[in-house]
Amino acid sequence: MNKLLGGIKNIFLKEPVAVISFLLALITVFIIPVDKGYLEYISFETIGLLATLMIIMAGLSGIGFFASVASALLGKIKNIRVLGLVCVMLCFFFSMVITNDVALITFVPFTIEVFTMADKKKYLIPVITLQTIAANLGSILTPIGNPHNLYLYELSGMNIGSFLALMLPHTVFAFVILLVSIWIVIKKEKVKTSINLNNNKGFQKKSIGKLMVYLGLFVLGILVVLHVCPVYLALIITVITALVIDKKAVMKVDYGLLLTFVFLFIFIGNIKRMDVVVTTLDALVEGREFIMSVILSQVISDVPTALLLSAMTESTAGIEGIIIGTNIGAIGTLIASMASLISFKYYSNISGSSKLKYLIFFTVCNYIFLALLLVFHYCLYKMPYWIF
Repeated sequence: MNKLLGGIKNIFLKEPVAVISFLLALITVFIIPVDKGYLEYISFETIGLLATLMIIMAGLSGIGFFASVASALLGKIKNIRVLGLVCVMLCFFFSMVITNDVALITFVPFTIEVFTMADKKKYLIPVITLQTIAANLGSILTPIGNPHNLYLYELSGMNIGSFLALMLPHTVFAFVILLVSIWIVIKKEKVKTSINLNNNKGFQKKSIGKLMVYLGLFVLGILVVLHVCPVYLALIITVITALVIDKKAVMKVDYGLLLTFVFLFIFIGNIKRMDVVVTTLDALVEGREFIMSVILSQVISDVPTALLLSAMTESTAGIEGIIIGTNIGAIGTLIASMASLISFKYYSNISGSSKLKYLIFFTVCNYIFLALLLVFHYCLYKMPYWIF
C-alpha cells in the first residue's frame, strides 16, 4: 500500500495538471455517460500538430543545437549585465518557435552553469525569474509559442498574419519592459575570468545530417500552421523519420501534456452538455472574456482556462479576448503557466538555493509585469475613444 501511495504521489508531483485534468474528466463521465459524442470533443488536429512539433524540438534539443547557439553567443561575454541580457533574450526569442517550456528546459540549466562558472550565483534568482517571464511572454507572439495558442489559433480560423498582428503590440511592450528590468536588477560588473563552456553539451558535427532533417521537418510543421500541409501527413512523416534516425526524440515527447489536452477536451465537452453550468458560465464570461481569462489563469493555469472559456463563446471578439487574456495571464502565480514550474525545479536543485527568496522575487516581479501589461492592454484598446 505504501508503494502504491508513493507511486501516486510521484505521478502527481511530476504531472499535477495531467492528474487534475484526469480527475475532472472522470467526475464528468459519471454525469455524462460515455457515448459517440466523446470523439467529437477532441481536437485531433491540435493534438497531432502539437505532437509533431514536440518531436522536432526534442530532436533538435537532443543533438545540442540550441545549446550550441547559446554557447556561441555567450562564450566571449565578460559583462554580467550583457550576460544576463543574452540569457533572458534567448528564452524570449526562442520561445516563439520552440515553445516556452522547451526554451526554459534548454536555457535555464545553461544559465545556471554559466553564472556559476562566472562566480555570480547571486544573480541567479533575478535572471532565472526574468528568463521565465521572457519565455512566457515571448511565446505569446506565435501560434506555436505555446500549446493553448495552437489550439485557439486552429479554433479561431485566423490566418497567421492576423494572429501575429493581434499579439505583436503586447510582445513589443513585453520586450521593452524586459530590457528595463534587466538594466535595473543586474549591475554592470565584469566577469573576472572567461567562461569556458562544456563543448560536449553543444552541437556535434557528426549530427549535421540529423540537423538538416529536423530543420526540414520544422519547415513541414510551419506549413501545417499555415494550413498548407495536412496535419496527419506531417505527423506520420515526422514519427517515421524520428524512429529511423533518432528514437530518443520520440521518447522525450511530453506525453503528459498530450494526455492533459485529451482529458481537458473530455471535461470541457461534458461541461458543454450540462445546461445549468453552461448558463452560469455564459453569464459570467460573456463580454468579459479577456479579464476572466487573466483571472482564471492565475488559479488553474493558461491551458485549462483557454479550453474552458473557448467553449463559452463563439464570437471573434470573444476568442481574441481569450487569446490575449490567457497569454497575459500566463504570468503571475507560479502555476499561471506550468512552464514556470520548470524554472523553479531547476533553481531548487542548486546547492544553497533559497526557495522562499525565489518565490517572493518571482511573485513580485511577475505581478509587476502583469500590472504593466494590463494597463498597456486597456490603454491600447481604449485609446481610439480618447482621441475622439
